[in-house]
Amino acid sequence: MDKAVTKADAEAVYDAEVQSPRLGDAAEVNAEPGGVAASMVTAANLNQQN
Repeated sequence: MDKAVTKADAEAVYDAEVQSPRLGDAAEVNAEPGGVAASMVTAANLNQQN
């Protein structure tokens, strides 16, 4: 079953993207603007409008 993306979902993904990496080189794991969290924010905004 599909679930509509919420702002809380987007915030959780953003937090995961920017938290310190547990493994590997930090330079390899940096969050970039326009990443998954940004896409989720857009989806959440569209879902909220409908």
